[in-house]
Amino acid sequence: MIRPDSKFKIIWDILLLLFIVMNIFYIPINISFNITTSGVFEYLFDLLPSWIFIAEIIINFNTAYYDKGLMHEDRKSIIKHYLKENFFWDLVVVIPFLASNLDIPYIRYILLFRLTRLAPLMESIEEMLNLEVL
Repeated sequence: MIRPDSKFKIIWDILLLLFIVMNIFYIPINISFNITTSGVFEYLFDLLPSWIFIAEIIINFNTAYYDKGLMHEDRKSIIKHYLKENFFWDLVVVIPFLASNLDIPYIRYILLFRLTRLAPLMESIEEMLNLEVL
């Protein structure tokens, strides 16, 4: 079980934040100019972020959560909470990667939904690090 305030979770959320920021720039440029990447760039900008977001789903199914000041570590309540709160958006984010072998037009536009993870992620990092917004 991963505690939401553990060092691993904080580092993981910061890594996820970096990939989201990278996607903020890369996805619109890639869609607009139809850039084809290969080698290291394909791995860094296409494959690695998709695998990171798939790993995020697995990690979220194993991360305890706070509700009204109490930490819930029961696996059944964690799964129920995650399915109710964020699972749908996390699944939508990985659809283009899962459907990459299919020739579906405009599927790359779904990648823009990765940006929806930015605000909740920032709030989570801020809460974990006990930062105050000025």
